[in-house]
Amino acid sequence: MTDFKMAALAALPALAVAFLLAMVTGLSAGTDPLEPSVHEHGLPADLYGPWSQGRPAESLDLLLGRAKTTDRWDAWYDAGLAAAAAGDKGQAVSCLVTAHRRNPAAAEPRDALRALDVPLPATWVERAGPLGIPGSGWAGVVLFAVAGSLIGFGAIRWRRKGLFIVGAGVALLAAPGVFAALRDAEVPWATVVHDTQALDSTGAPVRPLPAGTLVRQEQAEPWAGRTVVRLLDGQVVLVAQADAETH
Repeated sequence: MTDFKMAALAALPALAVAFLLAMVTGLSAGTDPLEPSVHEHGLPADLYGPWSQGRPAESLDLLLGRAKTTDRWDAWYDAGLAAAAAGDKGQAVSCLVTAHRRNPAAAEPRDALRALDVPLPATWVERAGPLGIPGSGWAGVVLFAVAGSLIGFGAIRWRRKGLFIVGAGVALLAAPGVFAALRDAEVPWATVVHDTQALDSTGAPVRPLPAGTLVRQEQAEPWAGRTVVRLLDGQVVLVAQADAETH
Protein backbone atom coordinates (compact mmCIF):
# COMPACT_ATOMS: atom_id res chain seq x y z
CA MET A 1 0.00 0.00 0.00
CA THR A 2 1.39 3.42 -0.95
CA ASP A 3 2.20 6.06 1.64
CA PHE A 4 -0.56 8.26 0.28
CA LYS A 5 -3.17 5.54 0.66
CA MET A 6 -1.99 4.82 4.21
CA ALA A 7 -2.25 8.50 5.12
CA ALA A 8 -5.72 8.79 3.59
CA LEU A 9 -6.98 5.73 5.45
CA ALA A 10 -5.58 6.99 8.75
CA ALA A 11 -7.15 10.40 8.25
CA LEU A 12 -10.59 9.18 7.18
CA PRO A 13 -12.21 8.78 10.64
CA ALA A 14 -11.41 12.31 11.77
CA LEU A 15 -12.37 13.82 8.42
CA ALA A 16 -15.65 11.88 8.44
CA VAL A 17 -16.48 13.26 11.89
CA ALA A 18 -15.72 16.78 10.68
CA PHE A 19 -18.06 16.35 7.73
CA LEU A 20 -20.81 14.87 9.92
CA LEU A 21 -20.51 17.74 12.39
CA ALA A 22 -20.86 20.28 9.58
CA MET A 23 -24.01 18.55 8.37
CA VAL A 24 -25.62 18.06 11.79
CA THR A 25 -25.02 21.47 13.26
CA GLY A 26 -26.15 23.40 10.18
CA LEU A 27 -22.95 25.38 9.91
CA SER A 28 -23.95 26.75 6.53
CA ALA A 29 -26.53 28.77 8.43
CA GLY A 30 -24.20 30.14 11.04
CA THR A 31 -23.20 33.71 10.30
CA ASP A 32 -24.16 34.49 6.72
CA PRO A 33 -26.91 37.10 6.29
CA LEU A 34 -30.37 35.69 5.73
CA GLU A 35 -31.37 37.98 2.89
CA PRO A 36 -29.56 36.15 0.06
CA SER A 37 -31.39 32.91 0.79
CA VAL A 38 -34.67 34.83 0.69
CA HIS A 39 -34.10 36.11 -2.82
CA GLU A 40 -32.58 32.86 -4.06
CA HIS A 41 -35.72 30.94 -3.17
CA GLY A 42 -38.16 33.52 -4.50
CA LEU A 43 -39.51 34.57 -1.12
CA PRO A 44 -40.55 38.15 -0.31
CA ALA A 45 -37.64 40.34 0.75
CA ASP A 46 -39.44 42.24 3.52
CA LEU A 47 -40.17 39.39 5.91
CA TYR A 48 -39.99 41.54 9.02
CA GLY A 49 -42.09 44.50 7.87
CA PRO A 50 -45.45 43.32 9.24
CA TRP A 51 -43.81 42.26 12.50
CA SER A 52 -42.19 45.66 12.95
CA GLN A 53 -45.62 47.22 12.39
CA GLY A 54 -47.22 45.16 15.14
CA ARG A 55 -48.49 42.26 12.98
CA PRO A 56 -46.14 39.38 13.83
CA ALA A 57 -48.65 36.77 12.65
CA GLU A 58 -48.24 38.03 9.08
CA SER A 59 -44.46 37.81 9.31
CA LEU A 60 -44.76 34.36 10.84
CA ASP A 61 -46.19 32.86 7.65
CA LEU A 62 -43.34 34.35 5.61
CA LEU A 63 -40.67 33.33 8.10
CA LEU A 64 -42.03 29.79 8.31
CA GLY A 65 -41.89 29.61 4.54
CA ARG A 66 -38.26 30.65 4.57
CA ALA A 67 -37.39 28.20 7.37
CA LYS A 68 -39.00 25.28 5.57
CA THR A 69 -37.30 26.21 2.31
CA THR A 70 -33.78 26.85 3.63
CA ASP A 71 -33.83 24.66 6.77
CA ARG A 72 -31.33 27.04 8.38
CA TRP A 73 -31.20 27.06 12.16
CA ASP A 74 -31.33 30.84 12.32
CA ALA A 75 -34.36 30.91 10.02
CA TRP A 76 -36.18 28.52 12.35
CA TYR A 77 -35.07 30.68 15.29
CA ASP A 78 -36.55 33.85 13.75
CA ALA A 79 -39.77 32.00 12.96
CA GLY A 80 -39.95 30.88 16.59
CA LEU A 81 -39.55 34.43 17.87
CA ALA A 82 -42.25 35.64 15.49
CA ALA A 83 -44.60 32.88 16.65
CA ALA A 84 -43.97 33.83 20.27
CA ALA A 85 -44.71 37.48 19.49
CA ALA A 86 -47.92 36.37 17.75
CA GLY A 87 -49.00 34.41 20.82
CA ASP A 88 -48.68 31.00 19.15
CA LYS A 89 -46.71 29.17 21.83
CA GLY A 90 -47.02 25.75 20.20
CA GLN A 91 -45.52 26.95 16.92
CA ALA A 92 -42.91 29.01 18.77
CA VAL A 93 -41.64 26.03 20.76
CA SER A 94 -41.72 23.80 17.67
CA CYS A 95 -39.61 26.25 15.64
CA LEU A 96 -37.14 26.86 18.44
CA VAL A 97 -36.64 23.15 19.08
CA THR A 98 -36.05 22.66 15.35
CA ALA A 99 -33.48 25.47 15.47
CA HIS A 100 -31.78 23.70 18.37
CA ARG A 101 -31.72 20.40 16.48
CA ARG A 102 -30.18 22.08 13.43
CA ASN A 103 -27.39 23.66 15.51
CA PRO A 104 -27.13 22.29 19.07
CA ALA A 105 -24.12 24.49 19.82
CA ALA A 106 -26.14 27.70 19.41
CA ALA A 107 -27.35 29.06 22.75
CA GLU A 108 -30.04 31.36 21.34
CA PRO A 109 -32.75 28.70 20.80
CA ARG A 110 -32.20 27.28 24.29
CA ASP A 111 -32.38 30.76 25.84
CA ALA A 112 -35.59 31.56 23.95
CA LEU A 113 -37.17 28.29 25.12
CA ARG A 114 -36.32 29.19 28.72
CA ALA A 115 -37.97 32.57 28.20
CA LEU A 116 -41.13 30.70 27.15
CA ASP A 117 -40.93 28.55 30.32
CA VAL A 118 -40.19 25.47 28.22
CA PRO A 119 -36.54 24.81 29.05
CA LEU A 120 -34.82 21.89 27.41
CA PRO A 121 -33.45 19.35 29.87
CA ALA A 122 -29.71 19.79 30.35
CA THR A 123 -28.13 19.27 26.94
CA TRP A 124 -24.83 17.55 26.22
CA VAL A 125 -23.42 20.85 24.96
CA GLU A 126 -24.26 22.48 28.30
CA ARG A 127 -22.83 19.55 30.23
CA ALA A 128 -19.59 19.76 28.28
CA GLY A 129 -19.23 23.39 29.41
CA PRO A 130 -15.84 24.99 28.65
CA LEU A 131 -14.49 21.63 27.48
CA GLY A 132 -16.89 21.78 24.55
CA ILE A 133 -15.89 25.22 23.28
CA PRO A 134 -12.93 24.14 21.08
CA GLY A 135 -15.06 21.56 19.29
CA SER A 136 -18.14 23.70 18.69
CA GLY A 137 -19.19 25.18 15.36
CA TRP A 138 -16.63 25.76 12.65
CA ALA A 139 -13.82 25.36 15.17
CA GLY A 140 -14.74 21.70 15.63
CA VAL A 141 -14.80 21.06 11.89
CA VAL A 142 -11.42 22.74 11.37
CA LEU A 143 -9.81 20.99 14.34
CA PHE A 144 -10.98 17.56 13.24
CA ALA A 145 -9.86 18.21 9.68
CA VAL A 146 -6.43 19.29 10.95
CA ALA A 147 -6.29 16.30 13.29
CA GLY A 148 -7.12 13.93 10.43
CA SER A 149 -4.41 15.41 8.24
CA LEU A 150 -1.76 15.24 10.97
CA ILE A 151 -2.69 11.69 11.92
CA GLY A 152 -2.61 10.65 8.27
CA PHE A 153 0.81 12.12 7.59
CA GLY A 154 2.10 10.87 10.92
CA ALA A 155 0.95 7.35 10.13
CA ILE A 156 2.93 7.19 6.89
CA ARG A 157 6.10 6.40 8.83
CA TRP A 158 6.57 6.06 12.54
CA ARG A 159 9.59 8.28 12.40
CA ARG A 160 7.00 11.07 12.11
CA LYS A 161 5.13 9.93 15.16
CA GLY A 162 5.32 13.49 16.50
CA LEU A 163 2.72 14.51 13.91
CA PHE A 164 0.58 11.52 14.87
CA ILE A 165 0.71 12.49 18.54
CA VAL A 166 -0.09 16.14 17.82
CA GLY A 167 -3.00 15.10 15.59
CA ALA A 168 -4.37 12.82 18.27
CA GLY A 169 -4.09 15.66 20.78
CA VAL A 170 -5.98 18.03 18.49
CA ALA A 171 -8.71 15.42 18.03
CA LEU A 172 -9.02 14.96 21.79
CA LEU A 173 -9.25 18.73 22.25
CA ALA A 174 -12.18 18.95 19.84
CA ALA A 175 -13.90 15.69 20.82
CA PRO A 176 -16.08 16.88 23.76
CA GLY A 177 -17.75 19.69 21.80
CA VAL A 178 -18.14 17.65 18.62
CA PHE A 179 -19.72 14.63 20.24
CA ALA A 180 -21.90 16.75 22.53
CA ALA A 181 -23.40 18.45 19.47
CA LEU A 182 -23.90 15.11 17.72
CA ARG A 183 -25.65 13.62 20.74
CA ASP A 184 -27.94 16.64 21.14
CA ALA A 185 -28.91 16.50 17.47
CA GLU A 186 -30.03 12.87 17.90
CA VAL A 187 -32.61 13.51 20.64
CA PRO A 188 -36.06 12.84 19.06
CA TRP A 189 -37.90 15.88 20.42
CA ALA A 190 -41.49 16.59 19.48
CA THR A 191 -43.73 19.52 20.34
CA VAL A 192 -47.45 19.65 21.12
CA VAL A 193 -48.63 22.48 18.85
CA HIS A 194 -52.32 22.54 19.82
CA ASP A 195 -54.05 22.18 23.17
CA THR A 196 -54.92 18.49 23.33
CA GLN A 197 -55.21 15.43 25.55
CA ALA A 198 -52.68 12.74 26.32
CA LEU A 199 -54.29 9.37 25.66
CA ASP A 200 -53.65 5.89 27.00
CA SER A 201 -53.46 2.76 24.84
CA THR A 202 -57.26 2.48 24.78
CA GLY A 203 -57.67 6.06 23.55
CA ALA A 204 -58.99 7.32 26.89
CA PRO A 205 -57.80 10.81 27.99
CA VAL A 206 -55.12 10.74 30.65
CA ARG A 207 -54.21 14.40 31.13
CA PRO A 208 -54.39 17.69 29.25
CA LEU A 209 -51.39 18.77 27.21
CA PRO A 210 -51.27 22.50 26.47
CA ALA A 211 -49.74 23.83 23.29
CA GLY A 212 -45.99 24.23 23.69
CA THR A 213 -45.49 21.05 25.71
CA LEU A 214 -42.15 19.44 24.96
CA VAL A 215 -42.09 15.64 24.62
CA ARG A 216 -39.84 12.92 23.23
CA GLN A 217 -40.97 10.82 20.31
CA GLU A 218 -40.88 7.12 21.21
CA GLN A 219 -41.69 5.66 17.79
CA ALA A 220 -40.82 6.98 14.38
CA GLU A 221 -44.04 5.70 12.85
CA PRO A 222 -47.48 6.86 14.07
CA TRP A 223 -49.93 4.29 15.37
CA ALA A 224 -53.61 4.58 14.41
CA GLY A 225 -53.20 8.28 13.67
CA ARG A 226 -51.44 8.89 16.97
CA THR A 227 -47.85 9.55 17.94
CA VAL A 228 -46.29 7.65 20.83
CA VAL A 229 -44.41 10.12 23.03
CA ARG A 230 -42.73 10.24 26.41
CA LEU A 231 -43.50 13.19 28.65
CA LEU A 232 -40.64 14.81 30.53
CA ASP A 233 -41.85 13.14 33.73
CA GLY A 234 -41.32 9.76 32.06
CA GLN A 235 -44.94 8.82 31.31
CA VAL A 236 -45.52 7.28 27.86
CA VAL A 237 -48.75 8.42 26.20
CA LEU A 238 -50.39 8.81 22.81
CA VAL A 239 -51.03 12.15 21.14
CA ALA A 240 -53.10 12.79 18.04
CA GLN A 241 -50.67 13.01 15.13
CA ALA A 242 -52.12 16.36 14.03
CA ASP A 243 -51.40 17.85 17.46
CA ALA A 244 -47.68 17.05 17.64
CA GLU A 245 -44.82 18.12 15.38
CA THR A 246 -41.61 16.13 15.22
CA HIS A 247 -38.24 17.66 14.43
